Amino acid sequence: MPENRSVDLLDYLIIIFKHKKFLIGIFIISFFFSYGIIYFFVDEEYDSTALILPLEDTTLGGISSIVKNLKDLPFGLGGASKSASTDLYITLVYSRSNLEDLINRFDLLKDYNESSMEDAVKILSKRIECEETKENAFRIKVRTNNPNKSVKMVNYIVNYLNDKVIQLNIAKSRNNRIFLEGRYNELKNNLKVSEDSLERYQQKSGLFEVKEQLKLIASAFSDLEIKVLSKETEMKIIEGLFGKDSPQFEALKSEYNILSSQLTSLKNNGKNESLLLPLKSLPEKSKNYLRYYRDVEIYNTILEYIVPLYEQAKIEEQKSIPVLQVIDYGAKPEKKSYPPRLLFSIIISFIVLILTVFFLILRSKWNNSQNPKIVLLKKSISFKDNSTTL
Repeated sequence: MPENRSVDLLDYLIIIFKHKKFLIGIFIISFFFSYGIIYFFVDEEYDSTALILPLEDTTLGGISSIVKNLKDLPFGLGGASKSASTDLYITLVYSRSNLEDLINRFDLLKDYNESSMEDAVKILSKRIECEETKENAFRIKVRTNNPNKSVKMVNYIVNYLNDKVIQLNIAKSRNNRIFLEGRYNELKNNLKVSEDSLERYQQKSGLFEVKEQLKLIASAFSDLEIKVLSKETEMKIIEGLFGKDSPQFEALKSEYNILSSQLTSLKNNGKNESLLLPLKSLPEKSKNYLRYYRDVEIYNTILEYIVPLYEQAKIEEQKSIPVLQVIDYGAKPEKKSYPPRLLFSIIISFIVLILTVFFLILRSKWNNSQNPKIVLLKKSISFKDNSTTL
């Protein structure tokens, strides 16, 4: 078997060298013919690329900076990550509304020879490439059959992204402002009611100052309950901004449960080794006074926390500054990106050459084969040709 294979391989080489001029001619003719076909019948296409750098600050960025500066209110708020921003940009670029707008604005139905918007959208989505680079930048590339149109389209997409993200941020800030405004008005009303109640009780009871121990108990109890209600308020805000399933909400809930347990213990039992007496052991007037005083302090503290957030939300709602840092706008391409005529012509020529060699080898096998079946088949074909001639 190895000897037969060697003989067959030599036979193939002999056939190739025997027809080398013919094969070279076939290769050259195929190359120029395919190059001409590609040159005259395949449209040239041009790429234009823009590079942008997403900003980390979002509508929550300013709010989170205020929260971090507030004493004893550790929040997990922060700006959206760059990865989340690029996911948003990709969603906006490939959105149906944006693609249809590009098709209508730049008359792409005519370029694609399409009458169906659905088909044109599919084609356009393949002509736009978006990716996040290793340096966390965002690259947008548009391919069309006109270099000027490629530049205009990619720059239009950059401006569209900036305008759309601003709109989304303003809408988010508006929702935050409405939520905080409702909470702010509610707290103001509650504070007014508490202050009026405390004033009336002071006039009724004549109790305007308590002993040092009562002050200590009041301070400890008030501080603890302020923390509990502050955590409760924080939970409501986080629930409104992020939802109950967010990590921030779960962390606050755990802290809230611990503080609530401590508060319940102080209300009912206290600790024997502690200087703080249980609240139920205080005289009735002192206890009532502490309750009124506690409510005023609680609402004052929460208002101090809410007001900066509310004011920041109002500022964010009015912002319309650019949110994208454009590193490179799209530039007019000097060379075509598609088709690579030389590469395609060489590939086609090699395919034609291989098929021609394969044909020559089969023809040689056919003419020189001693296989009885092939001999019989050739005689049959020859007989049919003679019959036709007669």
